[in-house]
Amino acid sequence: MPDFFVEFAPPGNLTEGENTLTAVVNNYGRLYEDDFGVKVFVDESEIYSDVVRMDACGVKKLAIPWNAMSGIKTIKAEVDAENAVRGSNENDNVFVSDVYVMRKPDLSVKILTPVAETINAASASSTASSAKGITLNLIFAIMLIPWLMLIVIRIPRDIKKEKLPVVVLIFVILCATLFLSACVDKQPVEQKTGTGTSMLSYSIPVELRNEGEMAATNFKLSLYVDGEKSVTKKIDELEGGTSVIEKLSIVVVKGKHSIRAVVDEKNDVKEFRRDNNEDTITFDF
Repeated sequence: MPDFFVEFAPPGNLTEGENTLTAVVNNYGRLYEDDFGVKVFVDESEIYSDVVRMDACGVKKLAIPWNAMSGIKTIKAEVDAENAVRGSNENDNVFVSDVYVMRKPDLSVKILTPVAETINAASASSTASSAKGITLNLIFAIMLIPWLMLIVIRIPRDIKKEKLPVVVLIFVILCATLFLSACVDKQPVEQKTGTGTSMLSYSIPVELRNEGEMAATNFKLSLYVDGEKSVTKKIDELEGGTSVIEKLSIVVVKGKHSIRAVVDEKNDVKEFRRDNNEDTITFDF
């Protein structure tokens, strides 16, 4: 007589929505090549029922579609529930297991207060430019001193003594000029548009949250200024129940501007909902 044994293959990570369970039926008894019934239940509600045929290999795998809700669920598989096939052991025809269905990723976005970067950037640029200019001038001055000294040494001996102080004075003036020019600080040039309007650099902090349980992977965060896309950043992963603040830099003309942040604009992530995927503010820069 045949001996049917049924179980579920390890389901892996289950998320709310469409899933596939794999029921595996084995025949540990004698050869049986005929039909038998299989039923699958979730929390005592039937989600699958069919009559299948066992072949000579004695193993049958069935893909069971399941539109799941989140939470702990009890899944049960029954083979030959009506005892239509006489088996050697009827005690292993039922398999029951508890599984956990995780909530889908739920991404949300919020724009925080923009932070000006213009002053810090200009100061850093000015400092770097000044330091570079001083260094180059000092090097040039040091390299020029030996040549000036060589010129003085090679002055003909028959030159009148009263002209030597004049040459020395010229040498001293040239050296002093080089050292003084090396110490002159260069002022930063303000960035302007063609109309003379100043451009302002700002950092826009954007808070990303994943209110779901599954991780959201490989999606993008986009920032729009007055309706035009300004910055796009790829996010590799955001674990469920976590948040992160991304800082995006923009350059704008002084005045009020509309800033809009959109996460997962191309629907790369299968989310629980999408009505919280963007945020808009108006800020006076």
